[in-house]
Amino acid sequence: MSNEIANSSPHSVEDDPLAASTILSPQEVHPDNNSVSEPNVAVVERAGKSFGFLIAAENFLPIDQQDVPPPFRGQHSGQSSRKALLQFLHEGHYRAAATTAGELLKSCDPLDYDTIFRLLYVRLACLQIIGLYAHAAQEVKPLQDLNAPFFRERGKHLAPWELRVLVVRLQALAFDDWRRGIMTYYELAREARYEARRAPADARSTWAARLRDLGLRIGNALIEINDVEGAVRHLKTLRTDSGASADAMEGRLALLYLRCGDVDAARRCFELSDERSRLLHPLCTMAEGDFEQAGVLWAALKDNMDESLPEAAVVSQALAICKLYTGHVQEVYQFEVLFLA
Repeated sequence: MSNEIANSSPHSVEDDPLAASTILSPQEVHPDNNSVSEPNVAVVERAGKSFGFLIAAENFLPIDQQDVPPPFRGQHSGQSSRKALLQFLHEGHYRAAATTAGELLKSCDPLDYDTIFRLLYVRLACLQIIGLYAHAAQEVKPLQDLNAPFFRERGKHLAPWELRVLVVRLQALAFDDWRRGIMTYYELAREARYEARRAPADARSTWAARLRDLGLRIGNALIEINDVEGAVRHLKTLRTDSGASADAMEGRLALLYLRCGDVDAARRCFELSDERSRLLHPLCTMAEGDFEQAGVLWAALKDNMDESLPEAAVVSQALAICKLYTGHVQEVYQFEVLFLA
């Protein structure tokens, strides 16, 4: 199966995990429109479809607050309005947003599929963000096969694209069926190619972005089932000629090569003059077992890096590991103070 996946890959780009109704403007990418046929999907035309089975109270597990510091427990309770939900999302209170979305779902009109699907997306995405993957995997089970004809009306899918993509991985976790998950990604890619072919020019970049995103998700799925070599072969088919997306892809490949133990192949993914070599060069040096030199490289990088950058903590952690391996145990305490701060 890995060979099939590696040799027939959709394009993909990353989407904002909480942008239920908007897509970040991606760089212009041209989808492969050759030999694209309309997906053969049956449609169930039915007036007043009821989605009450998706909003049953027993579908939503209680969110435990034991891992939340006492001063912050329950501070958002009692706020179950759409306005409160938007405020929680804007302020980054994802636990409160997940709870609020669940309460709003229980009171939804069973016929209002648009609101139900939007709130389900917010609920599941927030559960993932706060690390409650088991909750999300359990709550996605009532959806069963989201590509079934029941979820289509007049040839159009009733669920937003973002929810359809999010559900694939969660159902793979829920039912422990990664093969089905990967094949579902390919079904979505076929549909995206068809839509990109017939979409107006100003909408094609959106479908191209979705294709690239699906390609990356397939690579992630292969990594999750420990088929790292298959993931490498697959991601190599997503390489682009230039630009930020090309740099990001080479960085992903370098990390996968390191995981496979092929340091030479990882180094071929970048040049020392490249911006991405800042992190990859010392990382490859660590993989070769030269922790003394790697420590020098990490220290130089740390001295010239803004501590407010997201990767600053990663650099400090890598430097601390090198200090441990080279016997400079006392010097590690300064990094411990940094992490505690």
